[in-house]
Amino acid sequence: MTRQSVDRPRRGHPDDTRDRLVRAAAETFDTYGYAGTDVRRIVAAAGYATGTFYRHFPHKGAALLAAYEAWVVAEWEALGAAILAPGSARERAERIIDISIDLHARWRGLREALVGYRSIDENATLAYRELQRRQVATLARLREQVSPGTVRPPEADVLLVMLIERAAEAMAAGEPAELGLRWDTMRALLVGAVADALGDDDRGSGGCP
Repeated sequence: MTRQSVDRPRRGHPDDTRDRLVRAAAETFDTYGYAGTDVRRIVAAAGYATGTFYRHFPHKGAALLAAYEAWVVAEWEALGAAILAPGSARERAERIIDISIDLHARWRGLREALVGYRSIDENATLAYRELQRRQVATLARLREQVSPGTVRPPEADVLLVMLIERAAEAMAAGEPAELGLRWDTMRALLVGAVADALGDDDRGSGGCP
């Protein structure tokens, strides 16, 4: 998901309308948080009437979940391209970490809005867990393409996803500096951990198998 202004809407397919509402919801939640966002703000950003919103979503929480799902899908499309691009495990890890930090910094408010929503709605947590399962399954498929035949327990994939997500979030928020730590050292250690988890096919810049 790229951060951009929402153009004036045109009549079209309902899916286009929903996509516009999702993009507007992402921007609005990112800016105002969960508590500060209401349906009127979302439709104002999208350029639609309130009735249009309710034809696609029952409430603002549903729009937030749709926006977060779109963010996750976009993130893993970018990470997938980074993993499958030519290079060693370390080069792949560097791309993964840099993309993750950038996306977490850019959409920090959206993720915080989801945390707020999860604290008051159990269904939001269930939806979040399902997205985590999809992330883990995606990682497993990508790693199989890079290193065919590599067998790792699912716990390893879960830990890797959690490591990338939490560390990228912390670094994007400036936590290392607040703790008196060096950002570049944290990044190097994180890259090393992700490279080890990915495994190296010893093909260097020759690309993926």
